[in-house]
Order: sequence, then C-alpha cells, then structure tokens
Amino acid sequence: MSDKPHQHVTLQDVARACGVHRTTVALVIRGDNRISGPTREKVMEAVERLGYRPDPVLSALSRYRRARRPAAFQSVLAIMTNMQDWKEHYTGRQFFEGIETRAKELGYIPEEYIAADEVGARTFLRVCKAKNVHGVILARMRPDRPPVSIPPDIVAIGVGRSHQGKVVDRVSSDHFQGIRLAVREMHRLGYRRITLVIAEEWDERADFTWVAGFRDSALRLGDVKADVLMCPEVEFKEEKILTWAAGLKTEAIVSPDLRVAKWLRKNGLRVPEDIGFAGLDVPSVDAPYAGIFQHSRDIGARAVDLVDSMLHRPRQLVDRIPMEVTLKASWVDGPTLQRVPLPNK
Repeated sequence: MSDKPHQHVTLQDVARACGVHRTTVALVIRGDNRISGPTREKVMEAVERLGYRPDPVLSALSRYRRARRPAAFQSVLAIMTNMQDWKEHYTGRQFFEGIETRAKELGYIPEEYIAADEVGARTFLRVCKAKNVHGVILARMRPDRPPVSIPPDIVAIGVGRSHQGKVVDRVSSDHFQGIRLAVREMHRLGYRRITLVIAEEWDERADFTWVAGFRDSALRLGDVKADVLMCPEVEFKEEKILTWAAGLKTEAIVSPDLRVAKWLRKNGLRVPEDIGFAGLDVPSVDAPYAGIFQHSRDIGARAVDLVDSMLHRPRQLVDRIPMEVTLKASWVDGPTLQRVPLPNK
C-alpha cells in the first residue's frame, strides 16, 4: 500500500526514502545491472511502498532532450547476426542503414557482431559484458545456425522475421497487409488469374500470413482465380519455377523473390506482355518492378527507437509478453505489370 496515495511520488522521494542518490534510483528502475543486489532490493521496496509511477510527460521530454543534444557518453548498441553476408541482399543493407542512422541520431555507437557459431556467440556475450552493452538489435539470421541466448538484462529487438528462438520484441513488415494490397492493385489493373510462387520456409517465417493474405484477398474480391505454387526453399530454383510456369494458365505471378521475373524472361516470356509479375519486397519506390515496398530502413530505425524506449523504461514494464511492431507496406507501380482488358461477358 502506498504511503502517499494522493501525492505524486518522484524519483527524489524514492531516493530520500532509501538513502541513495536519485540517479541510483533511475538506474535500478531501468534494470541496470551495475547496481548491487541489496541496493536494488531496497530501492524496489521503496518504489512499491511509495507507489512510484513514471510520469509519461516527463519521460517524453527526457527522450526529446536526449535526442537533440550530443551525448557526453555514448553507449554501444550492438547489431548481432549469424550471417557474414547479411547485408549483401538489399533488405539487409536497408535494415543496417536504418539502424545505423537512427542509432547515431540518438547518441549510440552502433557496432556489428557476427556470431556464426557457438564460439562466436560466446565471444559476443563476453563483449557485451565487457562493454556494458544493454541494447542489441538482432539482424537477419540463418535458421540453420544455433540462436544466441541473450541474457535477461539486455534488451534485444529483432528486425524482420528470420529469427529462431525467443525474441523479446520484433519490428517487421506487415506481410498480411502487404500481399492483400498487392492482390487488390493487380485486380485493379484487370488481372483475374494470379499465382503466388513462394518457398514453404518463407511463408512459415511470416507466420503463414503471405498465403493466408493471398487467399483472403481472392475470397473477398470474388472474381480472382488464385493459385499457390509452393516448395521447400532448397528446391526453389530456376528449372522448377520455369517448369511450373510452363504449365500455368495464369495472367500474373506474385512472389517475394524478384529472380522469378528474370527467370520468366530468360525462358522467352515477355514481362508484362505475356505474363505480369509483382514482387513482395521491391528494393525501392523507383525499382524496375511493380510490387510491395516494405520500408526496411524505417523498420531498422523503429527497432532502435524501441530499444531506446525500453532502456529508459522501468524494468517491470519491460518483462512482459513479447510484442511485434509491424509497419504497413506501400504499393509501387512498375513496368512488370500492365493494364489488362477485362474479357467480354
């Protein structure tokens, strides 16, 4: 029961009650492990007894001031992955650009770490302890490598959906909304026979929302013949896709893999004259493809914002059910689709 039920309790009140500095109270509430166990217990007991709750207006003001002034001390924000080549694909590069830019704006030093095996994972955790790292961005991961176990006193935020094991929080694109948007736009252009070409693992990593969104859109539109061609990722190769395409009676293909459009052209099909194509992850709004733009730089930046807000939030508010923040995708008109005249009824 609070000793001051009708009075706003401040950090200074808590500090005075347990005989420590106000900064010590703030560090304990943020979950900083540099504070000794007995002091943490004393402070948290006072927090509970006095009924301290953070002031959201003051917290927002603090974040604003912190973002605008150069940091006297810059904390390391770790960017961890188990892939040496995670930035070779444009999505990974854009994740990194968003993370790096936003981290520097907030006064962090972004440092990249590769933990490709168990030795690398142990080294990464030792570095985090030595450099007093409290925030980690989990970048793109290869699922066939063991996940790194992040200690509970480190805030870990994933970008995208390639992570295995427990991720406390994650920022990603809204794949269900994205593919539904793609089908609606293709329908607007006159396409009525549309085929989704996808690997099983890609849909699984998206919590099966790509196939679900595709079929949902077709069902709601009512006049779209929607086919799904799916295979294991190891079989998702040019020969197999072209064999499928040869037997299709479809007007357009939608796929997360832009190579499909190149394979169709290589096989003598004209895109979009013979068959249309829409990508589910086009690299930019002026890319030579029609399709979905997932705003990967913004996803990276939003992940940093989430780390920053959680590092300055009371620890008891951090230890909760995992949260996923999804960003809405945008449609990009491109030369791989054209307006299709509807058949006469």
